[in-house]
Amino acid sequence: MTFTLRQVRVFVTLASTLHFGEAAGRLHLSQPAVSADLRNLEAALGVRLIDRNRAGNTLTEAGRAALPWATRMIEDAHQFELSARAEPEVVRLAVSPSMVNRLIPALLAHLEAAPQNVHLDVHEVGTGEGEALVLRGTVDAALGHFLHTEHGFRRLTLGQDPVYVIANGLPSAPGTPLCMASLAGRSLLLWNRKRNPAYYDALLAICRERGLEPTVVESSPLISGPRSYHLRMGQSFSLVPQAFALEAPRSMATAPLTPPAYLPLHLLYHPPATAGMEAIVRGIRTITRAGVSQNGVTHAG
Repeated sequence: MTFTLRQVRVFVTLASTLHFGEAAGRLHLSQPAVSADLRNLEAALGVRLIDRNRAGNTLTEAGRAALPWATRMIEDAHQFELSARAEPEVVRLAVSPSMVNRLIPALLAHLEAAPQNVHLDVHEVGTGEGEALVLRGTVDAALGHFLHTEHGFRRLTLGQDPVYVIANGLPSAPGTPLCMASLAGRSLLLWNRKRNPAYYDALLAICRERGLEPTVVESSPLISGPRSYHLRMGQSFSLVPQAFALEAPRSMATAPLTPPAYLPLHLLYHPPATAGMEAIVRGIRTITRAGVSQNGVTHAG
């Protein structure tokens, strides 16, 4: 069975006009060419699509059944042509460290699996640095936790990340929910509050809500550097998003909290949202709704 897209287009046009002369005019073809294309399509399919007679042309039962599929074929061909000709929209996205190894690879895979004609240009930034880049126009959007918004910018909440403890010598088995009371006497390794005051205060609030008032030891945003030995020696603990915890070195123990705590996952951008931005939002929401897996991404609360 071999037929051409032109033959399908002739059939769809004839189905809407039921007149060979009018269809030929719409298609900028001769009437004999239209008749020949229809005959060849019917021969390829082995069915009659349109009954022709002097009283008027009518769709056959096979023609009525085939018409929705033929119409969709023409529409898909049009979209294919547009996509092939159009340059992909570039969206510059600033992301915090906890997103880089899980959420962003999953998002890139999602965009590649269902082509959206969008190219994601990822900029890895430290905690609290994404907003400034959006405001300056260096990037189109920022993805992170507790992003603050300015007048004229829009902030979306795309999910909720479970909070994990990361440390050495945790009192529970790896992956077992941990009561923070068991961390009494340890300090909290945390970056400087100036980076993101709302995020900083939220992490301390999580401790206080669970009866813990830890001393804060300042560290880099990546929980590394000269103070990281506090974690390795079991003197300190850190609170991190789940995606970050799942990428922690094997030398470090990680555990979710009981009762659980969550961090809002925000996207900050300047409206209106472009088609590429909307594709990214849909992708992240699809991924976060999929839930938690060892090979997956962040949890949707």
